[in-house]
Amino acid sequence: RVLFRSGNCLSPVQDQGQCGSCWAFSTVASVETSYCQTNSTLYKISEQQLVDCVKLCFGCNGGNAAIAFNYYESHYAMSEASYAYTAKDGTCAYSANNNTGVKTTGFTNVTADSPDAMKAALNTTIMSVAIQANQLSFQLYTSGVFTNTNCGTQLDHATNFVGWGTEGSMDYWIMRNSWGSSWGENGYMRLEVVNGSGLCGIQMQPQWPATN
Repeated sequence: RVLFRSGNCLSPVQDQGQCGSCWAFSTVASVETSYCQTNSTLYKISEQQLVDCVKLCFGCNGGNAAIAFNYYESHYAMSEASYAYTAKDGTCAYSANNNTGVKTTGFTNVTADSPDAMKAALNTTIMSVAIQANQLSFQLYTSGVFTNTNCGTQLDHATNFVGWGTEGSMDYWIMRNSWGSSWGENGYMRLEVVNGSGLCGIQMQPQWPATN
């Protein structure tokens, strides 16, 4: 069993608000944790920087963690304190002189549809994942292990895997969302591990970044 939530390399759950910036929150959480595990320093870095500055993504209208990981290869991550989240699209205010010094050095696509590969990756770090989140069964989740197999595989939301565990004979993923700490289990969700694409497609696109 692996659980990053109990460690000191994971910042508190965020709330993306009425902005389709889940991709930025998923990216930031993965980068923060990866850097912290290498350097023992947890920076709270800015999601708004990605929303405003990653021109290959669409700000509050969606984006892609892989593109954002690539952005960090050529731009340092700024801190949340210096580039605050507004939950709306804005003008890029990147400053090369005011940053955390955090960069990425590439990213790894974990084998899709493979719980074993994902568990192995979780021994190293958390990862960014995509999921279908527009079904009420998902949105109204409050607690327990989610076992609904009818929530689809049309990926429309980005989140993070931060660990896995076992309840009885059932393995479950521990997923971190960006809908605030009042959603689910203090902002987290447990989903049954099943073969194939996973519940809501959550095993289809797992990725994690490498950092400096």
